[in-house]
Amino acid sequence: MNINIYPICKEFEDLLKLYPPVKASEYLPDWYKKQKNFNRLDIKFGPSVGGAKICPAIKYDVTKGIILPAWSDVILKYNKENSEWFCAVGAINYKEEFASTFKWLSNHNPKQTDYMNLNLGTFGALKLNSPYYFATDNGVHIQFTDVFHHIRRDVRFISGTVETDIWHEVNFPFEFLNPPTDKEERILIKAGEPLLMLTPIEATKEKPSVTINNYSEEFNKAFRTNEIKHRSQTLSWHKYKQYRKGLNEEEE
Repeated sequence: MNINIYPICKEFEDLLKLYPPVKASEYLPDWYKKQKNFNRLDIKFGPSVGGAKICPAIKYDVTKGIILPAWSDVILKYNKENSEWFCAVGAINYKEEFASTFKWLSNHNPKQTDYMNLNLGTFGALKLNSPYYFATDNGVHIQFTDVFHHIRRDVRFISGTVETDIWHEVNFPFEFLNPPTDKEERILIKAGEPLLMLTPIEATKEKPSVTINNYSEEFNKAFRTNEIKHRSQTLSWHKYKQYRKGLNEEEE
C-alpha cells in the first residue's frame, strides 16, 4: 500500500528533500540497535536475558510503517502571564505569498479538549500544521501515531486515523509529557527527529465485533500444539511463522 506525500506549495519541496519520510526499518530507535540479538543457547546455557527487541509485537511496531521526520525545530517559551511558541522554519523569508503566510503552529481552544485529561498547559492543545498533503488509493487510510518506541521525552502526539483517500490535509496536535515550568524556554521538537509513524490500513465497512466464548478443549489443544512447535524450535519466531504459513496454505 503506497502513501503519496505532496508539498502544499512549491517552496515546501525542500523540506521533503531535507527530511524525507523513510521506512521504519531504516530508522530504528537507538535502544533497539544497541540491544543484543537473541541467542537461543542463552535459554539454557547462558546468563543473559533477551531484550525487548526479540518480542515480535514490539519488533512489528518498530519496523513496520513509515517514519515522518520533523521538518523544523519547535520552541516554547512559557510563564504565568503568557506563553509563546514558534516553528523555526517559519522564520524563513519565503517568496510565495501562501508560504509566507502559512501558519506553522497553532492551538485548539481549550474547550475542544474538555474532559480528555491531556497535559496541555493553559493554552489548549498545540498542533503542528503540516506543510504536506497525504493521499492514498481508494479504500486505504493512514493511521497517524506517536513514535512511542523512539522514547521522546517532551511531547506526545495525539493519534488518529484519517481517510486519506478522501481527506488530504492532516495536522498534528500534541500534549506535553513534562509540564512546562514558569520562565522556561526549551526546544520541544528537533528538526529531522522522528515525528510520527504513518501506517496505511485497509478500510472496511464491517464493524468489528467481539465474541465471548466458553472454555474450548479443541482451541486449547491447538494452542498447545503450536506452543510446543514454537518452543521445540528454540523459540524461533521466523521458523514458527513459516510453519504457520504452511498450515494456512494447506487450509486454503
